[in-house]
Amino acid sequence: MEDKLDIGLDIGFVNYKKHPSNQNYMVFRFKEEKMADFFRERLTQEKIWFEEGEEDLRTGKTVIMFGVHKSDYSRVQKINYETHGKLRKPFIADKALRYTLMTLLFCLIALAIFAIVKINFIN
Repeated sequence: MEDKLDIGLDIGFVNYKKHPSNQNYMVFRFKEEKMADFFRERLTQEKIWFEEGEEDLRTGKTVIMFGVHKSDYSRVQKINYETHGKLRKPFIADKALRYTLMTLLFCLIALAIFAIVKINFIN
């Protein structure tokens, strides 16, 4: 089965879409098993009914999918945000590099503000 989201570059803006054959359901997709396990656990805790399935992509990776009814969408969306908030990887994983870049950015912004003040208000 050809997955319409598996067309090469998955930039991952969202991990859900409408069910292809039943528009009353939304499908949430997870590429990492740890995230899928957490999501499944939270759905069970909230007593939200779901269907679960797996799909093998052409890249050899497995995607774990959860189908939930649209009536539960807002509750499930909060669980989805919680899942990504707790288990996502940082944009810049190395702490030293992350803080160095943040410090550099702060210094550049401070320098720009100083230059604007000096040019416009101090003669």
